[in-house]
Amino acid sequence: MSEDPVVPASLVGGSEGGRPSFQEKVISDVLPALPKIERYIRERRDTDRPLSNWGLYFFLLTWLTLGVYVIVVFYQRLKRVDMFAGRRHNYYGAVLEYTTEYAEQTGRLDLVRTAIDDLDAYVKERFIVVHRPINPGPSVALSVVTLGIYGLVANYRAMKFWWEIQVTEQDFTERLSVIWVKLGIIKYPISFDSVQQLRRSFWANFLLSLVTLGVYGIVWDYQLHTDPDKVYPEFHATEDAVLNAARTANS
Repeated sequence: MSEDPVVPASLVGGSEGGRPSFQEKVISDVLPALPKIERYIRERRDTDRPLSNWGLYFFLLTWLTLGVYVIVVFYQRLKRVDMFAGRRHNYYGAVLEYTTEYAEQTGRLDLVRTAIDDLDAYVKERFIVVHRPINPGPSVALSVVTLGIYGLVANYRAMKFWWEIQVTEQDFTERLSVIWVKLGIIKYPISFDSVQQLRRSFWANFLLSLVTLGVYGIVWDYQLHTDPDKVYPEFHATEDAVLNAARTANS
């Protein structure tokens, strides 16, 4: 990750007409939540990484290990979901904490308090209802015990996650932008562009795999293995823009 993410200067608030902006008059110390945002963004070095090369795994390692490596990769895919979800949850919390601190320091908390509380409630609900942990260890064990049946459930949840977490990110970023514009942290909204090709039907993929006697299952397996790599850049670009705006407002 770049240590100093850069976004266009027009995104962030600042001086106009040679006069110090509101935040320049008030914010003098680093807000406690800012290092938390930085920490959770740095964690992507460990959580947002590609798995082993799909061709090597599918055509070589699977056969050399008599299928055992399939279980290893299955575990890694599920663990990747839970690690990413945990990082996003912590990141959202840190950003909201920073927003509250900034609003308090600038005397504008009453202006955005309801919006912050509503966004916080939205995030909590999403991670309780939609982004519940998959728990890779128990999921793999249940898949083995049920002869693969629970594996379908786990794959369904993993496949759904990579689309739904984009929905959460888009909603969070749009609502955060409204708050930050009101506070003068940014001038223009920060955007997040969803990768639409990840909006796939589990059952369509499952039926196609059955109809083609497993041939389409190979395509589906490739998608499950590589889909997260398609969304990581969008998440990283958005959180870099958020971090850079927060640093500029707090400088």
